[in-house]
Amino acid sequence: PGESKARSVLRQLMKQKVGSPLRAWVTHFDKNLNGQCSALEFRAAMKALKYTGSAEALWEELDEEKLDEITLDIIDPESARLWLSFRKWCGATFDSPRDMIRQIRRSAGVDPSVEALMVQDFERGIVACGWDGGSEEELFEALDIEDEGCVRQRDLRWIDVEVRRREMKLSAKQRFMKERHAKAVAK
Repeated sequence: PGESKARSVLRQLMKQKVGSPLRAWVTHFDKNLNGQCSALEFRAAMKALKYTGSAEALWEELDEEKLDEITLDIIDPESARLWLSFRKWCGATFDSPRDMIRQIRRSAGVDPSVEALMVQDFERGIVACGWDGGSEEELFEALDIEDEGCVRQRDLRWIDVEVRRREMKLSAKQRFMKERHAKAVAK
């Protein structure tokens, strides 16, 4: 089975209109950053990208399982892996959007009190902070949601979700270890 026509058309449109599938996903298809795109969000994104074909036909082909949602993985698995990996890394590395900006700026050797990241500081800083997944420029462009040439705290609200995820996993692990210890002592 080859690639579906809808995936190919959509990926090409995303590249043509905004530069990459990841940037298009973040800025148009998943604006609430919940990792999914509903039919309503999809139609709005296609309108914003000035798609002249049938958005409904593309949607029908992309939403194969009829769940009324699609993910980036359906459109571009490589971009989805990059985005997921980066989000998890940020959630494990930083405590908040503000913390991310400050740590990256400090690691890039620039004033950490400025509340924005320029591309060169972002690229240098995330590598210095331990990111080894590559594609730093593509990530910066996806995060520059307002197309201002910089990344600000408001562009990074998804980090709070990743931090909560990390904390929930840690809490569950601690509960498990405590229960396991209590069972071992009871024997």
